[in-house]
Amino acid sequence: MKQKLSKRFPVYVAVSWLTAGWAGSAAGHTLSGSLGNAAGATDFYQIACSDDGNGTPADLITSIETTSAGETPHVSVQARVNAAASNSTDPTNGDGDSSPSAKLSAGPNLYNILIDKDGPGTAYYVLQYHCLTSKRVETGATDSPPPVQNQ
Repeated sequence: MKQKLSKRFPVYVAVSWLTAGWAGSAAGHTLSGSLGNAAGATDFYQIACSDDGNGTPADLITSIETTSAGETPHVSVQARVNAAASNSTDPTNGDGDSSPSAKLSAGPNLYNILIDKDGPGTAYYVLQYHCLTSKRVETGATDSPPPVQNQ
């Protein structure tokens, strides 16, 4: 039996490919980690935003999710380049939602990322970050940077 393809089939395929590509590029980069019991525990990373062929970076966008549930400290992320900084805190632990996104506009640069918490107790987190061009296109970012400091 011969099947006849709809004239719309190429459109469906194209939309599926575009949707899959967008989902991949929107995912950005993630880092998972934990902060030890001490109230002042801080993790420190360095993320480089660069042109990977998609364009010159304009912004670093960060958000943080506290994956620990219950009465654990709230986790925050700060990004810094020279005197410029951004900050975001996950308001509800363990709910599966990240903090609001924070934007730091420092172009192609090495961004210092600090992750800390608001009190004693172990806290687990997932950091999400994106380097974006001025046209909001994902561009080069350090993949899985090792921690400079891991507390």
